[in-house]
Amino acid sequence: MTEKMDKFTKLPLENKYKLEKKIEERTAELNMEINKRRKQQEAMLNIMEDLDASNKILKKEVSERRRAEAKIKHRLKFERLIAVSSARLAVSGDVKQAVYKALRDMGNFIGADRAYIFTLEKNDRKLRKFSSWLTDDNRVETGNLTDLPASVFGDWLKKIREGRIIKIKKLTRTSSAGGIGGKILKSQNIKSILLFPLDIREKTTALLGFDNVIEEASWHTDDIPLLRIFSNILSKAMEQNELKEEREKYEFIINTSLEMQTLINRKYIYEAANTAFCNAMKRERRDVLGKSVSDIWGKDIFDEVIKNHLDRCFEGEIVNYQDSFVLPGKASLFYDINMYPYADSTGDVNRAVVITHDISDLKKMEQHLMRQSRLASIGKLAAGVAHELNNPLTAVITFLDLTAASARDRLKKEEAENLSKAKSSALRMKKIIRDLLAFSRFKHEEKKSDNINEIIKSAVKLGNPGMESITLKEELKKVPDFPINREHMVSLFLNLLSNSIDAMEKSRKKNIIISSEFLSESGLIRICFADSGQGIKPDIADKIFDPFFTLKETGKGTGLGLSIVHGIVKEHGGKVEVNTSVMEGTEFVLTFPVKSINEIYAR
Repeated sequence: MTEKMDKFTKLPLENKYKLEKKIEERTAELNMEINKRRKQQEAMLNIMEDLDASNKILKKEVSERRRAEAKIKHRLKFERLIAVSSARLAVSGDVKQAVYKALRDMGNFIGADRAYIFTLEKNDRKLRKFSSWLTDDNRVETGNLTDLPASVFGDWLKKIREGRIIKIKKLTRTSSAGGIGGKILKSQNIKSILLFPLDIREKTTALLGFDNVIEEASWHTDDIPLLRIFSNILSKAMEQNELKEEREKYEFIINTSLEMQTLINRKYIYEAANTAFCNAMKRERRDVLGKSVSDIWGKDIFDEVIKNHLDRCFEGEIVNYQDSFVLPGKASLFYDINMYPYADSTGDVNRAVVITHDISDLKKMEQHLMRQSRLASIGKLAAGVAHELNNPLTAVITFLDLTAASARDRLKKEEAENLSKAKSSALRMKKIIRDLLAFSRFKHEEKKSDNINEIIKSAVKLGNPGMESITLKEELKKVPDFPINREHMVSLFLNLLSNSIDAMEKSRKKNIIISSEFLSESGLIRICFADSGQGIKPDIADKIFDPFFTLKETGKGTGLGLSIVHGIVKEHGGKVEVNTSVMEGTEFVLTFPVKSINEIYAR
């Protein structure tokens, strides 16, 4: 350095000025370059700062976009889960199973450890479990989700009743239900809880709950509206299930009813029909619904009988009437029909509920009681008349015999015939009086143990005029003895024989079949007396046991034969039924109770 300085000092002055000038210029250039570089560095630093700020903004935007995308994906999954649960609940035949699956899927989705539905009793004393789900984690106790006292949820239950949602992400002493409920929640180690009211039929009668017992809940506040939608879907499903169960109960009650019940619209079309109606009509339900009343009952019956009553019902009137109808495969039966107007929500009557009750047995009972009353009255009258006429008539017959005997040689042929006719008429009157006495007195006669098969054989041997042309078959099985008035029972079968002979007068085939059997299960002896006669017309079938009712020509019958049969059967505690078809014959079925099955076999 000193050498350079020495050289510099030794330079001429002029050169020194030039050199200094160059140094100054070079120094200025260097300073300018340094300033330029400094500005470039500053510009670069600004650019880097801008880039860094842009990166931060970009990172924030990316992060926010990712969060938004995640939220959208979460919501889409949430909505898809709700849609799947709703579809499953709508089509499932087992609502409880579908509700369980919905709770399971939703519980897993929101990260809950337990999900449950409890129904609320009216008195708010107890919560009854409808369905529940538990996570697979063995740290979650399974025995806690049973029927619970309402105090578990304390004041929360009041809020639930008011339709409010309970949402507590971190359950503390201050946020607990309080009282006994708080202790139970604490004992179950619940850390977070969500409770939703479930409105069924416009009343809060159940609650939906989610809780966490392992860690605090991961559900977000944004999930609440969607969970509310989920709770509403469950409410509707439970409401539909409740309505379905009620409908099934009503259908069961209606379909087990012996009364025929139907619903008919203003076009006279069947919209509903119970099992009793379908069975009576011998049709499947699908073959009744959609059909008109005319299709089912026939146009004539509909026009002449049913239509007028239905029209009155459609006008708002409760209609009741009784009539006889012939149902498929059955004889004419008597029915009591009630029609009730069915109004829609606007109050317009557009349907009729028709309830049809078979009162044939009741009518038979009424007729039986009337017949019994008539028989009792006629019996008293007959006894009095018979007593008053019997002695004078005996005298008449005696004097006719004396007159015929004493004047036999003096009487002309015509006079003798007149006396004979008079005696025949008197004897016929005597028979009528005897029948009247039998009709009025048989109830008081003594009975002795006897065998009805032997009595049938005796009656057949006694026979009746006209038996020669008849084929009679006896199918008598072994039957036990029972208390019988033999004379009356012989009279019963003679009357039945006589009735059958008269009924077969115009028949080509003349057959009588008499059968007997013992029905051990019911303790009854059953006698069937069948002929191949002309049968009995349905309109007079109920009158054949009435005293003095006869279809025979005048002078050929008294009309007391079947009345006596009826009375003798009743005297022995039995029943008589008639099965008949016009031109095909008649069967009388007699049933007599025996005293005791043990006594029968002991004997």
